[in-house]
Amino acid sequence: MDSRTDKEYRIQQALQAYWADPERNLTKIAKTAGVAKSTLWDRVQGVQSKLHHRPNHARLSDEQERVLVQHILRLQQQYRPVNYTELRLVANQMAMENCQVPELFRPLGVNWIRKFIARHTELRSRREQQLEIDRVSASDPSIITAWFIAIGRLLVELGVRPRNMWNADEIGTRHNHHQSESAVFNIQQGAPVSILSSDTTWSTIMECINAEGQAIMPLVLHQGKVPLQPFIQWFPPAPECPHWYWGFTKKGWISNNYVDKWFTEVFEPQTRDGNAVRVGVVDVSLLH
Repeated sequence: MDSRTDKEYRIQQALQAYWADPERNLTKIAKTAGVAKSTLWDRVQGVQSKLHHRPNHARLSDEQERVLVQHILRLQQQYRPVNYTELRLVANQMAMENCQVPELFRPLGVNWIRKFIARHTELRSRREQQLEIDRVSASDPSIITAWFIAIGRLLVELGVRPRNMWNADEIGTRHNHHQSESAVFNIQQGAPVSILSSDTTWSTIMECINAEGQAIMPLVLHQGKVPLQPFIQWFPPAPECPHWYWGFTKKGWISNNYVDKWFTEVFEPQTRDGNAVRVGVVDVSLLH
């Protein structure tokens, strides 16, 4: 949360402490919460927070802002988050409805969105995360619940213990970027500038963990050219990473050869537990 929202949260905590026991020393409550005593006293007397204060010249009514918040939440639930451009367009249309002389209508100010978000603590602003349609579809609660019921029955039927329940998956990491992103920089040296690259380098990490939180050696693949035979791409563990296996592929992506080698040379021996039944859960990738 930003500094203003954090301050408001601390004030609300202090107010709760005061109203729970009005006989307590107000100075001590304010000091504990890290807020000014004068501010806390004003709130006790009923003074409204500036963060949530609605000025008389507000361009949108309370009801309009409530409808706008509900619109944002509904679209987010449909995996269609509202960006700043769309939000400003809708808000301006609402503001225009309140203008008695359309010819004199002025668009909302440059800071209106920031203040709107600050007024509604359930809202935040950040870059959206893009997901493939298959991942969105798979996040249906009914599908997830049915899967857990089915796998739970199987585990009970086979008598699988938590330490023999394993989950494996891989993740790709991109090292070069094709678009500008937010950055931290020194203002004395001007705006941040990075070298534009047309190439993207990938690394893939395959990890596996059981239901008790124990992990086995992960497989880390980098982009490069190394002969596949003999299997020399399995580097011995390095001092900095004593529990990693390393490998190389042309694009840094995982391959059938690596999955087979990882399963037979890492997963099978490191998860072996006598004659106990083991269950490995992986995604639907054809490589698996």
